Amino acid sequence: MEKLEYYTLKPSLKQYFGRKVNKALKFDEWTEDKKVHQTMENGVLTTVIKDTRKIKLLADGKETEIESVEESTIVQKIPTGVILIWDELQGYIIPQYQMTTLDEIEQDLIGMKEAYKVYDEVPNDVKRNEN
Repeated sequence: MEKLEYYTLKPSLKQYFGRKVNKALKFDEWTEDKKVHQTMENGVLTTVIKDTRKIKLLADGKETEIESVEESTIVQKIPTGVILIWDELQGYIIPQYQMTTLDEIEQDLIGMKEAYKVYDEVPNDVKRNEN
């Protein structure tokens, strides 16, 4: 009988530039297009966005252009230990997914292999039921 195997979701190997928030973290950064300016000090992330967009639309049968101007400030108190990931358009963001380092992944994989090694030593149900 074939050996049963365990499968897990394949992790993404893409790396992201980021920083882990701690009490001493301080920075003053701009996105390349200069639309987003961020500062971090004393656990407070301040994001200032200044952007202008033009939208073309039809009004009364004529093409018209509307200009949208965004000027906003977002202030967030970020707890220690949160990982901030750099996005070229938005600046530092809090990722939607849990992030980790390659070293931490390696340690997790070693632990998982050890935990599942026990199951490899126990005959699978089919073999056990044949006895």
